[in-house]
Amino acid sequence: MNKDEIRSNNDALRRNAPIPANEFDIRGVRFENIHNGITMEIVSHWVGDMGVILWTSDAGDIYSTRDIKAHWIMQDIEEPEGW
Repeated sequence: MNKDEIRSNNDALRRNAPIPANEFDIRGVRFENIHNGITMEIVSHWVGDMGVILWTSDAGDIYSTRDIKAHWIMQDIEEPEGW
């Protein structure tokens, strides 16, 4: 494999990796920012090499689970226990 094939294969693996058991799947959940009131919906995820989940919003912005928990409130559903 050349470098481009390796990168492409690794990207596909990260996008298709399962969400770790100790994390909630928040795809399809709408959030409101606590600082400015804007809203976003999570549309996809990416699992990094260290198990960190990066979430992509409908606007194309990328957030870590930690950032979402600190600065966003779930809309339309009740926050799951342990969130």
